[in-house]
Amino acid sequence: MELEPERALDRLVRELGKEKVLTGLDETLVYETDSSNLMGEMPLAIVTPTSVEEVSKVLKICDEEGVPIVPRGSGTDLMGGAVPASRGIILSLSKLNRVLDLDLEDSCVVVESGIITASLSEVLMEHGFFYAPDPSSKDVCTIGGNIAHNAGGPHCLKYGVTSNNVLGMEVVLPSGKVVKLGGKALDPPGYDLQSLFYGSEGTLGVVTKAYLKLTRVPESRRTLLAAFKDIEDAGRAVSEIIGSGIIPGALELIDKASLDSLAVYSPDRFPKGMDAVLIIEVEGYEKVIDRMAERVVEICKKNNVSLVKVAESEEERESWWKGREETTGALGIYAPTFLDEDVSVPRSKIPETLRRLYEIAKAYNVIIASVAHIGDGNFHPAIPFDPKDEDSKMRAFAAERELLKVCVEMGGSITGEHGVGLSKKEFMSWMYGERELELMKRIKKVFDPKGILNPGKVFPSEKGD
Repeated sequence: MELEPERALDRLVRELGKEKVLTGLDETLVYETDSSNLMGEMPLAIVTPTSVEEVSKVLKICDEEGVPIVPRGSGTDLMGGAVPASRGIILSLSKLNRVLDLDLEDSCVVVESGIITASLSEVLMEHGFFYAPDPSSKDVCTIGGNIAHNAGGPHCLKYGVTSNNVLGMEVVLPSGKVVKLGGKALDPPGYDLQSLFYGSEGTLGVVTKAYLKLTRVPESRRTLLAAFKDIEDAGRAVSEIIGSGIIPGALELIDKASLDSLAVYSPDRFPKGMDAVLIIEVEGYEKVIDRMAERVVEICKKNNVSLVKVAESEEERESWWKGREETTGALGIYAPTFLDEDVSVPRSKIPETLRRLYEIAKAYNVIIASVAHIGDGNFHPAIPFDPKDEDSKMRAFAAERELLKVCVEMGGSITGEHGVGLSKKEFMSWMYGERELELMKRIKKVFDPKGILNPGKVFPSEKGD
């Protein structure tokens, strides 16, 4: 059908009011990109609905007029998922940010999709509960964006990623129809349509409401720091900890390149001259927590740990976690910017994968600095480079491509939680054959027959790149 952008804008203004349809250059320019820094098409307008009814109207109008629409939360997407690939509408969900129902008896909270993840956690902590998925961008990212990318975080090892903590959702389809998938009751009958939306990156429908599972704050916890001179020893220690039956609340790895940058950026947080540091947090009842911590120490010592200790105060614990959060900023000592990767491999393959990555770094004369949610095989290699130096940039991108190939060879994935977006869509054919990709496209067509929702994302272009 023929694209009718002006007619669509006129209808949107009539239905929502001019104050909710932003078309000025100063208002639309900042939505031309997201946290990936990939540049897309200039949006026709930014639409800011405040209710599911208004979201429904926006989608119905865009569908009828054939205007592309990109759902967007806080724009923290690192793979260009929130970048407009076609000239169309940005649907900002940031004003749908309320807690609608806090049901402590059924351990469920119902929220609008634009609520900030950390803001929700603050509300829940007052009642002794928490929402487990905690991506690094939790202070700014939204629950809707977490669903769109199936986000995880340090606590996903024990509590699961977003899909393991959402009971149901309200979704608006491109036609404007509102559907409810799942809810407070467990195991609804019929097809599990809800699961299609995890990791769909806004290509099937727009999530406006989520029913989230609450978890009781553990009675007690102990946080340990373990430093190793050989990263493979650290990897073996991780496998043995989990193999012993202990599932830490969080288990994070920081590698040598990241530690070296932190030594300059934020000195004295971690031991110097180490190949790897593990931050291990065990949780449980007070009567058994110390024995769990002792067992972790024993396993680390068995695997040649250079230093292992339990945090002696909340300040010391917070300092370690602060260091983990500072790893991204610390990479600035190497270069002005970096490629921020996100891959996943089977846990047993992590030591071999990291060894291969360091071989790639040497071959392309680049630095690869990795931090990882190592307990479940999701890690984040970063490749610093100078964007003004063409040789530096090309070596970084070539190394990134080899890095992704290695992870696929290991039985892993080109993305763990950042998504595919624009940045990785051409690599989808490394993981899926034509039949699998065609099946995904057919599913999209069922939900979005006119292809208006976040077009140009996830699927490889026909010619490839």
